[in-house]
Amino acid sequence: MKATGPKSSKTATNEYRISIEGNPYPHALALVNPAGDNLNIKRHGFTGPLGQLLSLKYTVYDDANEKLFTVVDGGFSNMPRVALIIEHKEVAVFDYGLNRLEMKCVTNIPNYTIKGNFLFGDYDIFSQREVKLSSVNVLQCDKQSCFNIQVLDKAELAAAIGIPTAIALLRARIEEHLE
Repeated sequence: MKATGPKSSKTATNEYRISIEGNPYPHALALVNPAGDNLNIKRHGFTGPLGQLLSLKYTVYDDANEKLFTVVDGGFSNMPRVALIIEHKEVAVFDYGLNRLEMKCVTNIPNYTIKGNFLFGDYDIFSQREVKLSSVNVLQCDKQSCFNIQVLDKAELAAAIGIPTAIALLRARIEEHLE
């Protein structure tokens, strides 16, 4: 099992990208800070008794070295997990395993935008449909086999608590797409 990163990049729209690559599912999150703060990212690895990589934690700091939030990646276990944690509160959790992908949001979120794009293999998921729940947009389609989540602001995130979605997952490839 191997991880590379964090790969962080800042664009003209103040988007910060954190990418985590590993087995079985590579995945990534894009963090958008409308205030345009400069973010410093530090990586911490956690290993098991045999030295295997169990999880990675990315801590993000501002220019004053104040901790802003933490990205925890447990994607090296049987049930991969990515959590974005701000002020010791889970903001968004993406769980994906052999038979499900579930997203949930919790409160106490500052003014950040979270964008995730998850691409799956060549098989049918459901008939094409788009569901909008508050600011959580779920796009599921047979041909493109895609699953897209966008989470916008604090109030809409709070309104999206407890909204899960499940899919039949045979094999997966999870990537980020920055618009």
